[in-house]
Amino acid sequence: MPEKPGFKEKFAEEGGKIIEFPRNPKLSPEEQKEIEKELLAVNRQIFDLEEELAIMNDVLKQTRERKLDEEPAVAEWKKILSSTFKRRKKPDETTKATRQDITHGKVLIQVELKKLNNRKQELEKQLGPEAMAEINEMFAKIRTIRRDVGHFIPEKSSEHIDTESGEDIGAEKMDAGFDLEKVYNGSLEFYKSHHLHEFIDNLPPQIILPEKAKVRIKEALAQGFDQAIIIPGLETQKAVGIARLKEEMADKPLPGLSDNDQYTDSYLNSRIMETSPSIPASTQTKRQKPYILLYQSTPIPQETKNLTYLQADALFQEKNRDGLTLAEYYLLQRKEAEKNKNHSFDAYNDNPEQSNWSWLLDARISAGCVYAAWRPKRPQVEVGWGDLDGRGRELGARPIFIVEL
Repeated sequence: MPEKPGFKEKFAEEGGKIIEFPRNPKLSPEEQKEIEKELLAVNRQIFDLEEELAIMNDVLKQTRERKLDEEPAVAEWKKILSSTFKRRKKPDETTKATRQDITHGKVLIQVELKKLNNRKQELEKQLGPEAMAEINEMFAKIRTIRRDVGHFIPEKSSEHIDTESGEDIGAEKMDAGFDLEKVYNGSLEFYKSHHLHEFIDNLPPQIILPEKAKVRIKEALAQGFDQAIIIPGLETQKAVGIARLKEEMADKPLPGLSDNDQYTDSYLNSRIMETSPSIPASTQTKRQKPYILLYQSTPIPQETKNLTYLQADALFQEKNRDGLTLAEYYLLQRKEAEKNKNHSFDAYNDNPEQSNWSWLLDARISAGCVYAAWRPKRPQVEVGWGDLDGRGRELGARPIFIVEL
């Protein structure tokens, strides 16, 4: 994005200059020069992306406040299409750009911004602690002057700008007692890495928790439910389909796993594939719209071991907890495997106290209930089913909390 006229003059008037960073004796002059050059380029990219993001927020805000149709948004969208979508090699669909297109573009920019900021931190560390204070001071001045000469950069961090209103929603996100913003962005990045753009497109651009949801989240946190993911409603999940989730989440290799712990083609019982597990009517309503799923990163509770499906279901109802569906299981086991670089989250073990083989209490077929685990000896993810009165000392049930949005 070209610099707007007046920036250099304004920078000079303010007494600004591109500083010479303090020398790091651990680096050769050539090495330091290359790092400085890349750091300046990275920060420039960050400024430009923040500007694009702010424009998108403003377009979304204007279309909502004025209650406009798509045409005005398309006109604004054309102004930033070349730098936003074409740079990411997306097709030029200007004539039918919608609010959803802009929201999707925001997701791409947010992911790229995170990578750039991570790289910026790496470069600053290489230059050494003495340079970091001056670096931050210089870029703060550049940011201020860019805004003064007409660049559209928000005062607040772009990560806190609501995609609909353009307003800061950081405080709202923390009201419930956990970092909803981190959960939201993490969910988007997870889906993007697995090409689940339908999931991204059908998550709300703004999350404001009603009081009932906040109470439910606090209840979950108090009981040790320390992890969360935001999932689109059942209609979107069905459109994507179990076969695709199986392929993306349970079949594809994961870099960083050892050879004897690597994903191979997973097993899905043919009866489950043919009939497609049903979800109890009592919990379907909770999943009609996008929802927050909270779960425990710890092993499956021992109190659920060696229970029949009906006994485990009764226990969950008593404790006001929910059970997993097959789609949710596929998502969680992959998410935890990526985080832990192993399959401890759902691994079967002959020792009942160490086994994380689980009933999926909200995944039912006519003859019984679905269960799933990582089978280390195969090695593969294995999804089967058991009779309603079946049980096993190594088989338990992983509880979750569903929070409706």
